[in-house]
Amino acid sequence: MKKYKGSFLKRSIGKCVFRNKNDIITTVLNYIKYINVMSLEYDKNKEIQIVLCIDKMSRLFISNDKSIHSFRFPFFIDDINGRFKVHNKDLEIDNEATSLLLSFFGEFEGMESIYDMYERFINVLYEFNVDNPVNENIYWNTIYDLLVFDPGYVRYDIDFSDRLDPLNHPAHHLDINYDNASTYKLGLSKEIDFDEF
Repeated sequence: MKKYKGSFLKRSIGKCVFRNKNDIITTVLNYIKYINVMSLEYDKNKEIQIVLCIDKMSRLFISNDKSIHSFRFPFFIDDINGRFKVHNKDLEIDNEATSLLLSFFGEFEGMESIYDMYERFINVLYEFNVDNPVNENIYWNTIYDLLVFDPGYVRYDIDFSDRLDPLNHPAHHLDINYDNASTYKLGLSKEIDFDEF
């Protein structure tokens, strides 16, 4: 297994708060945008720590404040002489690709139908001067893959708030799934740190 550790300021990667899948997708794309141009440095004093584990199942682990988050990394990544090449089966996720995808997903919250999505997609292609039908199809397939991938989201929390309850809301727990409608907690007997998680 390969591990890549990096430290980030919130302004460089985003707040890393995950309330829906779009939050996960935009964080992944911001992470890729960053590693495409900057080398990874690990500094425990920065606000956000991220570890990318590459194996049969690749995952991002993100630590911010008192929470640790993890979810599947939906792309392939190659380390070529210290530079990263991120891709799916058809598209290299370079700076242009991340900018295009971030532009699409930046407007995603207001989309109510597949027609709205496709209209936004056509507008983004126009903004980025993509007029080759093969490239249009590759981008659409990449967006589709991001929309349907299962992130396998899990979060470690420490919560000593007034909601504390040894049975239903233990102080140290794992939250499985990001959506309040389907999340559940697994209580832990003690605090765990980023490396244990």
